[in-house]
Amino acid sequence: MKSHLRLLVPFLICAVALGAPLSLAYGAGPITGVATSCGGIASCTFSLSDGSGGTGTLTASAGVGGYVGQSPLPFSGGYVSFQLPGEAQVTYAYGVYSGEAVLQSGTGSTYQTTGTFYAIDVNTGLVVTGTTVTVVTITGHSGRGGGNTYTLNSGSVSITGSTPHTTTMTLSCSPTPTAVEAQTFCTATVTDTDTGTPVPPSGPVTFTSSSSAGIFSSTSCSPYGTGATASCAVSYTPASGTEGTQTITASYLGDSFHLGSPAASFAITVGKRSTSISMYCSSPYKINTRTTCTVTVLDASPGYPLQPSGNVNFASNHAGRFSSKACSLNENNDIVTCSVSFTPTRTGSYTLKATYGGDSDYLGSTTSQTFKVA
Repeated sequence: MKSHLRLLVPFLICAVALGAPLSLAYGAGPITGVATSCGGIASCTFSLSDGSGGTGTLTASAGVGGYVGQSPLPFSGGYVSFQLPGEAQVTYAYGVYSGEAVLQSGTGSTYQTTGTFYAIDVNTGLVVTGTTVTVVTITGHSGRGGGNTYTLNSGSVSITGSTPHTTTMTLSCSPTPTAVEAQTFCTATVTDTDTGTPVPPSGPVTFTSSSSAGIFSSTSCSPYGTGATASCAVSYTPASGTEGTQTITASYLGDSFHLGSPAASFAITVGKRSTSISMYCSSPYKINTRTTCTVTVLDASPGYPLQPSGNVNFASNHAGRFSSKACSLNENNDIVTCSVSFTPTRTGSYTLKATYGGDSDYLGSTTSQTFKVA
């Protein structure tokens, strides 16, 4: 029977003796420590040292689901608690501990677990990041979800503190070119560029357009990600009558862990909407007998259709008489059409051509119909 890992791990609260001030500890380099006990493959307590005689304790804890023997076993959403040398209060941070456990070669139940965490120290306001590495063996089992014994083989932690991390941001929009009243999707990606353990940037990112008439699905979004990068996206719909180049700009002002980024811009090309045109000339097709030709113009672009307007011009490859060589489009029950009559003056094969020239928001299109006149 496969042994099942413990899905839930107890939250542990740690307290430490006061020691050297934090500023001195970080001035001498990162705080390091060794694991002293583990209640799971991703739930361990560490004894810390600042290199100047100060000691402390840190607990990093996350639940891991899966069966003994599976690998890798990722985890996320864990918590940390710590009180570093010289501090008066314990810092608690939830949802900040993540990583994975990897089964060691040649073993059936020994895992090396690497995790990273980040937090804002409640005593100093510094950004605290850290990396844990532990090797734990699982033994015993009394049923699904419990009964495991965790033996710590080795473990270490390294902690650094810094002012808010620097960031950069990029912006891209797709598709481009796009048509008026058709959506394009703009994605902002924020990257933690600080040295050491990265912290995923969080929101918000705000968006503006060089065209005040365009519409965003939302003017801001909250980036989400793991590691050093986080992204979020909004849609943008350029308004009718705004064909040309438009510039989308994204701004990120930072969060508790990060400084803001220089604004990022992306230029999109906005064009007219496409059309499709069809024509039907009614029978009979006889010499000197009038036939009625009706043209229908449709919106052929994605997004929100407008109403094509303007004229349709007609031509014939053989002699004949049009009631008019052009007609003006009209809308009837959301269908845009117009009609002319044509009288062929000879027998044989006729091809009538209809050309829609477009308007301020629509591209033109052409169609034809061939029929035999008896």
